[in-house]
Amino acid sequence: MARLTGRGRMGLMFMVGAGTVACGQGVQQTKADAPAVARDPSPKPAHLPYQTLRQWSPGGGIGMDILVPEKTTKEQVLELARFIRADYDDEPFIYVFMFDSKTAWQHREDDKYPQKEYLRHFLATITRNSKTGFDKIEWHAKGRDH
Repeated sequence: MARLTGRGRMGLMFMVGAGTVACGQGVQQTKADAPAVARDPSPKPAHLPYQTLRQWSPGGGIGMDILVPEKTTKEQVLELARFIRADYDDEPFIYVFMFDSKTAWQHREDDKYPQKEYLRHFLATITRNSKTGFDKIEWHAKGRDH
């Protein structure tokens, strides 16, 4: 489902839809006959708007490319990543790529786009595979001063 380009940038081949997503509590039905239970999986980050640029379903899980405002700090991005991971805890797979530049996101598979510029705006990833137990939030941005 994913392929690497010459520079090792992640390119994703399936697109389901895109839209704006807001942070909020989820509601989860634990059993068919049980009432819905509100869950608060992790503390909500301070209101941090973000936009889902692309969303897909890898093997029944969730995949997203997310855009945050460019002035968002590393701490805010990682806090949002933890919130998103917890919010999709019931998914078997989570693949989320976080950017702070729509231009860098649009050029993620373009080997002619300056690598230094791309690495400044490709912020973080959330990767979880519940079958193997792999679960990691990783910071990638280089050359960023906030």
